[in-house]
Amino acid sequence: IGTGHADTSKFEWLTNQHRDSLASYLGHYDMLNFFAITENESKARIRF
Repeated sequence: IGTGHADTSKFEWLTNQHRDSLASYLGHYDMLNFFAITENESKARIRF
């Protein structure tokens, strides 16, 4: 998605950042393990 453009609203930018962050967390197995351990949840619950 990138950083946006001159006409990107604050809402669109935040939505893109949120979506990109979640995709990164799910795509990196170690990050998913970290969140599961710190939140004391199963990996399946963290994923969905």
